[in-house]
Amino acid sequence: MIWIFLVPIGLLLLGLADMPIGYYTLVRIAVFLISIFSCLISYHSDKEIGITTITFGLIAILFNPIFPVYLNDKDIWTAIDIVVAILLAIRYFTLPKEIRD
Repeated sequence: MIWIFLVPIGLLLLGLADMPIGYYTLVRIAVFLISIFSCLISYHSDKEIGITTITFGLIAILFNPIFPVYLNDKDIWTAIDIVVAILLAIRYFTLPKEIRD
């Protein structure tokens, strides 16, 4: 199950190239879903709202496909995509043991 964190990381990094608009909608959906999942994991394991829960909650808001945030600048989204890919990679390696199994 841990491999599902690799999908949005790959999509974010592939999205650094020029892609059609439909691709970025797919990226939004994938990052949104994995961010919500990460929030739930974090809240369940910590039993409180911590920095991980808040961080991935903010990522979910930024990438939500229902009410999209339009920054209208590819350079800003490129920086955000790189930071979010790094955060997801860190989260991938720091998941609780019960999730990794």
